[in-house]
Amino acid sequence: MANWQERTKSALRKVGAFAFKHHLPLGLLFAVLLGALWPTPGVAVSKIPANYICVILIFLLSGLKLKTDDVKEALKSWKGIVYGIFSILFLTSVVSLELIKLMSSQFGRLDIATVDANGSANSSDVLASCTANTSEETPPLGPREFSTGLQVFFAMPCTVSSGVVMVTQLNGNYALALLLTVVCNLVGIGTVPGLLNWLAEFDASVKLDAAKLLLKLVLTLLIPLLVGKALRFIPKVVETVDKYRVSMKVAGNVFLIILPWIKISVTSDKGSFDCIQPLAFLALFGISLGLHALLLAFNSLASLILRLEAPVRKAVVILCSQKTLAVALSVLSFFPASLGDQGLMAIPCIIAHLVQIVADAVLISGWLGYDRRQELKQADTEASGQPYRGDAMELQLINEEEEEEEDQPEDEDDPEI
Repeated sequence: MANWQERTKSALRKVGAFAFKHHLPLGLLFAVLLGALWPTPGVAVSKIPANYICVILIFLLSGLKLKTDDVKEALKSWKGIVYGIFSILFLTSVVSLELIKLMSSQFGRLDIATVDANGSANSSDVLASCTANTSEETPPLGPREFSTGLQVFFAMPCTVSSGVVMVTQLNGNYALALLLTVVCNLVGIGTVPGLLNWLAEFDASVKLDAAKLLLKLVLTLLIPLLVGKALRFIPKVVETVDKYRVSMKVAGNVFLIILPWIKISVTSDKGSFDCIQPLAFLALFGISLGLHALLLAFNSLASLILRLEAPVRKAVVILCSQKTLAVALSVLSFFPASLGDQGLMAIPCIIAHLVQIVADAVLISGWLGYDRRQELKQADTEASGQPYRGDAMELQLINEEEEEEEDQPEDEDDPEI
């Protein structure tokens, strides 16, 4: 009985640890399901300016946690800095947006959201459009909001925090990753509106006011971020932030989860999901994975051509291939209703974010395995002076370890036996 209780507690601890480690992607999935299946709470919250409050708090917390002490160490990697900033803010966005527009024109899209005289989406027109279009007529890419959402996501700068964490796990250049994150997210607030206005393909009758969008981003993103960073000059604030860093990270992610929950709840309440075929969601997964893989390959090739050192190359490949969900959802919050349903636009942003997290986790695992094999190769060569014997050497080491374990007496108290 006691053994069963211990195993149950151990299993619950593992489940809790997994849920805490992956609380952001799990929370985003929960927000999507909750908003789609039970929209009433989200619709009620949408009556207050919750979007603005969440965005301001997200970037205020980001500023409080922002450490720039190690940034000066990255200045030695000038090639990585120049290419990284150029790729994050311009190159990858241009390539991605042009490919998305090309796919949209090839496969078509369904304009399900219409706008009334007041500039707001009309739910009755949405439902009428759903019934007017059969499943055979629905294009693979779904409503035009899906295409818009993808364009917004891939026009963003690099991730705010997860990219730096992944570079650290990969034994990459942490200082360079931090510098690229800080510079590109600060500068990106100013470049994203112009980039979207220049490259993004919206409805022909709709014009994005880049100046108005820039003003909103400065007020709700840049200023809170700078205020949070300025508060770090107060020693007591730094002590408090360092003490509650994990709690602040979770709080920031909760605010980020609330944004799509509100949008999707409002969208579900209008019935906009009723006419979307499952194939459209599968297409989003495929397109997001394909674009992310393309960016990884493109940046890997560029880093090899530039002959960047291994730690610098790791930072450049990861940071230049990722896009930030927080800024994407913030930008969507400030879009006029004439551009379409914000809840539908949020869906591809969330899917693309989840895809890049999973894909990069697999990449990091494989990259670390490659590094380990290279270390074994170098150690074997230095020890014997003979060419590396490859996998046979690793297999021999594994067999010797297994034989040593078999020769040792078993521990009766080992819980795994």
